[in-house]
Amino acid sequence: MVKQEYFRKSLLFMILMGLSILIFGFFVITSVFPSMNKSVTKNTLQEMDDKLNIAFALIEQHYQNYTKGFVDEYTAKNLAKDQLEHLFYGPEKLDYFWILNKEGTLVMHPFLKNLVGLSYMQVDDPVYKKTVENILKAVKENKKYVEYVFYKYASTETEAKISAVRVFEPWGWIVGTGYYRTTLLTKMKDLQNNFMVAIVIFFGLLLTIYIAFFVQYRAANREISRTIDETKTERDRLRTLIEMIPQPVALLDKNETLLEFNRAYSEIQNFISSNEQLLCFESASKEYHEISVKTEKGLKWYSVRCIPISDRQGNVEGFIHLYSDITPQKLQIMFWQDKARQDPLTGLANRNTLEELVDNFPQLGDEFSVIMMDIDGFKAINDTYGHLVGDSVLVRFAEILRNSVRRDTFIIRYGGDEFLLIMPQTTREVAKNLIERLRKEVQKPFKIGQIDIQMSFCAGIAAFPEDGRNLKELIHRADQALYAAKMAGKNNIGS
Repeated sequence: MVKQEYFRKSLLFMILMGLSILIFGFFVITSVFPSMNKSVTKNTLQEMDDKLNIAFALIEQHYQNYTKGFVDEYTAKNLAKDQLEHLFYGPEKLDYFWILNKEGTLVMHPFLKNLVGLSYMQVDDPVYKKTVENILKAVKENKKYVEYVFYKYASTETEAKISAVRVFEPWGWIVGTGYYRTTLLTKMKDLQNNFMVAIVIFFGLLLTIYIAFFVQYRAANREISRTIDETKTERDRLRTLIEMIPQPVALLDKNETLLEFNRAYSEIQNFISSNEQLLCFESASKEYHEISVKTEKGLKWYSVRCIPISDRQGNVEGFIHLYSDITPQKLQIMFWQDKARQDPLTGLANRNTLEELVDNFPQLGDEFSVIMMDIDGFKAINDTYGHLVGDSVLVRFAEILRNSVRRDTFIIRYGGDEFLLIMPQTTREVAKNLIERLRKEVQKPFKIGQIDIQMSFCAGIAAFPEDGRNLKELIHRADQALYAAKMAGKNNIGS
């Protein structure tokens, strides 16, 4: 009887344990899984917000460069669109950014380039029209997120998608980015599968594992909480996006500790003084600061902006430092401000300026070109019509140069009727194309008083790095090329 009672009680205990496990398992499936899904959804939305922060920081940087006169508005917009078009993230590096204007015209989309510049009303595609209508409606209602069905990447397959949207008011751009339903379901499924493994083990080992179940559950729960917290705190530290940005970028915590930075920042990191870093850190707002950095390649100037990163409660967790290289613009401004270094006739830079450029060789890019130019038959113009007419010819030639080149190009009157162009980030081919454009402008007839004048010129080109290791060598090579062109006759190019 005692043995039977023992077995009966043991059986009852096992049944109760089994029921307890079943009830507990049912409780976990019905309550914990939805909570996990909510956490994944919440963190996904936060990730989208973080990525929009980066996109807006890039757009704001180019907008500020435009307002400060470093570039024109058209160039600033194109630079911003080009950078965002090439920023991809996500598991397969296919998730992307897009831009609409407030009237529904597509401004930028990496997979729908054929629709850029078209209003959604001009597009005969119901899926695309419906998507744009949903986005415009969400923006008008000041919603941060919008759900719709859209084509998946570059395919014709459609899928539900959720995007974070925000308006960049100065340019009237609606900027957005988001995840497809498959990506969200994959995140949830991965988290659920990991958790189910623990539950299956607990069910298989019955009474012995019942005790271990609580231990394992608590450990698994702590691990899930820790993973979610780390995801929230780190958010991948935006490593992929930061590394793809060509400008130097650094991520610091609220104690000024450097957490992450890209390759461009590592090249100047050791040359940034602590005082300059502190100045940027203390601003922690929309204020821009200019700093000078003495590198191994010479003195460089940067426009630096500090962008605060806040949590959901508005507490500052850290800062993003964005560095924009304004060395060419800074040098150009400095040169034109110093009147003593200008040619008094043409207003261009003179040989004194060139000597300083050679001595303090600036960073002009991985490729740059030098063009030496000489007006054909200038001595004959002076001899025939006098120096006043000759001076007018020089002034007109200088004006054509100034109106035809980019703002970062150095224009120098080398001497007499010789002029020198130093063009950052320019290949030999681009330099040749510029000369062809200049020819068309220079050869247009004009009058000086009652005298009809028609100009032409010879030019010599030298390109870095193939023609020389520094600016002085390139100028010498361009001068030799000009001499060879002049020996061949008028209106020639030597390279």
